[in-house]
Amino acid sequence: MEQITKSAINERAVNIAARIMQAAGLCRFDNPMKCRKTWPTSPWECTECIKRWLLGKAKKELELKQEAKRQ
Repeated sequence: MEQITKSAINERAVNIAARIMQAAGLCRFDNPMKCRKTWPTSPWECTECIKRWLLGKAKKELELKQEAKRQ
């Protein structure tokens, strides 16, 4: 059996969260009109957008946490 890495688990969790958010009609913007794709052609586009937003947000939080540890 293949070894499951922590990064693979985290990636899977982000994918699931993005799909749930998209299915619930949530958007990364406070107003969907701010989205560059006001009429996405497929749910995949929204899911990928949300996924990128979640990963970016997580990266910023980790950077802040590391910076706080240094001080």
